[in-house]
Amino acid sequence: MAADKKIRFYHGASTDIDTKIKDGTISESDFIVGSDNDTLYYVDETKTAKALGSAKTKESITVNTGGSAVGGIKDGQVIDAGTSLDDFIKKLLLKQVPATYTKPGVTIAVASGNRAGDYEVGTNISATLKAIFTQNDAGALTSLGIFKSGQSDAIISGAESPVTSEAQEFVIPDGNVIFTATAAYGEGAIKKDNLGNDSPSGHIEAGSVTSNQLWFSGKRNLFYGTGVGSVPELTSEVVRGLGKSILNPKNGQTFDVSVAVGQQYVIIAYPKTLRSMTKCFYVEQNTDLVANFTESTLSVQGANGAAGADYRVYTYGMSVPSAATMTLQVQI
Repeated sequence: MAADKKIRFYHGASTDIDTKIKDGTISESDFIVGSDNDTLYYVDETKTAKALGSAKTKESITVNTGGSAVGGIKDGQVIDAGTSLDDFIKKLLLKQVPATYTKPGVTIAVASGNRAGDYEVGTNISATLKAIFTQNDAGALTSLGIFKSGQSDAIISGAESPVTSEAQEFVIPDGNVIFTATAAYGEGAIKKDNLGNDSPSGHIEAGSVTSNQLWFSGKRNLFYGTGVGSVPELTSEVVRGLGKSILNPKNGQTFDVSVAVGQQYVIIAYPKTLRSMTKCFYVEQNTDLVANFTESTLSVQGANGAAGADYRVYTYGMSVPSAATMTLQVQI
């Protein structure tokens, strides 16, 4: 009876099936998986091998679904000949999810020395800078350079990341000194979507990217202080020697001036680009002393003898030294 027959499976080239049947290796009721064509064969009672089908498509198929998609298969899509059954089922049952691409980036930072930020005009700066390229889904880095504002040539460049400059030494001017990094890179690879298809949309073309900016900004100080005796002759050195300062004051700036016992004058000076002093409230006496100050204009130097700028200089001289501590709340 057929149920008594043993069924065996073989794996080998389809071109060898007839030879194996003749030499008795393969007999009726056996199954053969063609190693060269992924086709399943059954040997019938006449010892004839019959192809039962292939696990791959034999010809390309152009999908025609009337405009709609079926799973991950789109209308008009071509299913290539040789597509495996597993791949076809995946396309049929899974929704296509395109690959995503992350753009490359480059950063610049101070590796050592003075940090980026605001400084008084005339300050001596020394800073070592480092630029780092992050490839992400772009191609390989081809060049990475650090640039200083106003200069077309890089202060340092290379084909590897990171690059680190020599110490950059300069004097802070009125204005800004800015450093950036620029990286050039090749075209990135095309990824596959979740169905194993090429997904080129959005892939990274060859190009360049520029970093954040490092700003070293020159600002002017506000100076204030008190003293004993009469108001001294006003000079840049006197103003800079008042002892208290606020970098980069703005309209609306508030601060307190403490007048110790025995002090007899108050001096407040700040850039003339700002408005006149609006308040000087004497807390202990609950009165405003703005009208008691005399205003004059004086050129006050920056740090380390840097070029001067016009300042509003306010002076208040008391007829006798202060007999008690005074708190003056000042607003520009």
